[in-house]
Amino acid sequence: MTLQLLLPPHFGESMSEVKAIKDQKVREQEWLDEEVSIEFSNLEEPGLMVKFPYGSTKKPKVYTLFHGGRYKLPRRVVKHIESRQTPIWKYMPGGDGRMAKTLQSYKSRFQCREVFV
Repeated sequence: MTLQLLLPPHFGESMSEVKAIKDQKVREQEWLDEEVSIEFSNLEEPGLMVKFPYGSTKKPKVYTLFHGGRYKLPRRVVKHIESRQTPIWKYMPGGDGRMAKTLQSYKSRFQCREVFV
C-alpha cells in the first residue's frame, strides 16, 4: 500500500480550499442542469429523426429529435448529443508490408446550435 491511499482525500488542503472546490462543483452541476434552446441537426443522416434514451437505467428519459427542430434541453444532454462521433479509419502499409488499419479522425454525428430567442 502506498502512503497516498492512507491519506484522506483532501489532505493538505485548507477548509477554505475544500469549500471552494465544493462550491465550484455545485455551480458546475447547476450549469449542466440549465435548460438551453437549441436547433438540432442530424449530420449523419440529414432529414431523419433520432430517438435515444438518456438518464439512469431504471428511469431513462427517451428523447426524440427531428432534423431542424428546436428544443429546450438540459445542457448535459446537449453535451452528450454533441459528443457522439464516428471514427474514420484509413488503411496504410505497415512495417511488415501488410495493410494496417489506423485511426485518421472522427466525424461528428449531430450538431446542436444554441438559439437565443
